[in-house]
Amino acid sequence: MESIIVACITGVVTLIGVILSNSKSRAVMEVKLDALTEKVEKHNQLIERTYRLEEGLSVVRNDIENLQRKVGWHERVFGKQRLAMASPAHDRAGVLGVVIANLDLIMGWCALDPSTRGLVVALVMAVLSPIMAALGGDGDKPEIPRGEARGA
Repeated sequence: MESIIVACITGVVTLIGVILSNSKSRAVMEVKLDALTEKVEKHNQLIERTYRLEEGLSVVRNDIENLQRKVGWHERVFGKQRLAMASPAHDRAGVLGVVIANLDLIMGWCALDPSTRGLVVALVMAVLSPIMAALGGDGDKPEIPRGEARGA
């Protein structure tokens, strides 16, 4: 009878030891699983960002190819000469045109669609280029055309 009691006590102690060991092991595995899950989520985010970058890169490559075709056409038609209007004054007018065209975004009033924005930039450049050229010549005194004197 004594051996049965010893066997039962040994069995209960062994069972308690196994349960405690399994709970600790399970806790360690859960911590490792959480860490692994976090790493997998970071990896998946990286893959998603890479995919978006590749999509954007394909759009940029397409734009570059279109621009290269346009430049090639321009060179075939006009040669490799510099455009007559290209000047610092023209650049200032272009910057001013871009600022004016984007006033809707800067000030937040209304939103122009991109084709209208491009038209506004072109119009501002066309109007301001001669004025900027007259005002900002190469260090010379600006020559602003004046009307004839009235009366005598």
